[in-house]
Amino acid sequence: MSYQLLALGVAHRVSQLCKHHLCQHHTLFGSHHIHRLLSNFADRVHALFSGHILDYGIHHTTQQAHEFVLLSFHNPPEYITVCITCIHCATLQFMARILVVSDIHANKEALDAVIADVGNWDALWCLGDMIGYGPEPVQCLRWVRDHCDIVLAGNHDVAAYDANQLARFNPNALAAATWTNAQLAPDDLDYLRTLPSLRECEGVTLAHGSPADPPEGPIWSYILTVIDAGEAFDAFAGALCFVGHSHVACAYIESDTGKHRISGAPDSTLHVTDARYIVNPGSVGQPRDRNANAAYLLYDPETQHIMWRRVPYDREVTQEKMRALDFPARLITRLDRGT
Repeated sequence: MSYQLLALGVAHRVSQLCKHHLCQHHTLFGSHHIHRLLSNFADRVHALFSGHILDYGIHHTTQQAHEFVLLSFHNPPEYITVCITCIHCATLQFMARILVVSDIHANKEALDAVIADVGNWDALWCLGDMIGYGPEPVQCLRWVRDHCDIVLAGNHDVAAYDANQLARFNPNALAAATWTNAQLAPDDLDYLRTLPSLRECEGVTLAHGSPADPPEGPIWSYILTVIDAGEAFDAFAGALCFVGHSHVACAYIESDTGKHRISGAPDSTLHVTDARYIVNPGSVGQPRDRNANAAYLLYDPETQHIMWRRVPYDREVTQEKMRALDFPARLITRLDRGT
């Protein structure tokens, strides 16, 4: 049964309870009733969405004077909001879904797993490093070129046409980059040359490494600590910045009380409120946060909710392709460790 039908059933039930409350008490539910209302039929909610629902009755937004409860799901990931304060409707609103990916690194198996897991999206932002490290650079680069609304250049992408970047690579990265560069056609290189490493979109800053990096490169700043994040926060003016490069799913938050870091745990959500945020979706093709599954996130610009996702893929297929191409052993084995 679809989430839409299940959520609609819940919405109608809540609407009925609201109407009953109005008849009895001559008042509508306010936001302070949300948790109590949903907890009264928590068992029903869990029964309907068993194995799928991640959260309910926690987040709420006001749209057109109606109060909406956010339900978040997985398999596939989805956000659905249910109007619970209006007795005349049981409105469902399906969130805008911006898919944010980074550091695909020529791992088509991982990319395909992400796309299958998401199912659909309204926009797709790629934060760079489509190539390097992995065995299918051409396939990944051309998929990104055909499907992404925004694409940034990562340092491995720049290294395809700028030999100065290669001098900065460690021996394993250099070996993979040298092979990768030999696979790319002139048209691929021309496309990579057009890509920025930093841009703004809908009030959001997008960077491969850090917004503190100069737009012309080099693109090498890793945001790995709160100190790194402090320099990055000083470099952009808005409330939200997405970055890649570190291959670690996480977020740095700057508020009146200071700065801190949170992990982007699988299926965890973040609500962008009265603070500033630097958010990393993690790596699709070569995670380094001790979770070998491909990483990505979904962002809803209307409600300002972010959801991190992890999805397994057939690593052995990717590794066998790398072995056949005589890639360095460390690049192959690290895919099992997520390091």
